[in-house]
Amino acid sequence: MNLFKVVTARDEVVIGVPAEAASEPIHGIPLDTLAARLFAAGHVVVWQYAAQRGPDGAIRQAPLRRIALAAAGVVRIEPFVSEQEVVAPD
Repeated sequence: MNLFKVVTARDEVVIGVPAEAASEPIHGIPLDTLAARLFAAGHVVVWQYAAQRGPDGAIRQAPLRRIALAAAGVVRIEPFVSEQEVVAPD
């Protein structure tokens, strides 16, 4: 799972994109691929991620909900690096 921080004029959100979907044909670079898909289609549906406690009490990055991002509102997309475990959606 690749995590990205999406910055809009109103807020920031961390999203997750499956590694296989984020590194397909465009340039093989997950950020380039995500940006190209977003701006070509005008929107993408992704998982919003947030820090949550796991069953063992450890904090991890886990999927919160599915969201749609509209290209018109996006100011910046950047890779998001987390020291925490990243959990894939079910």
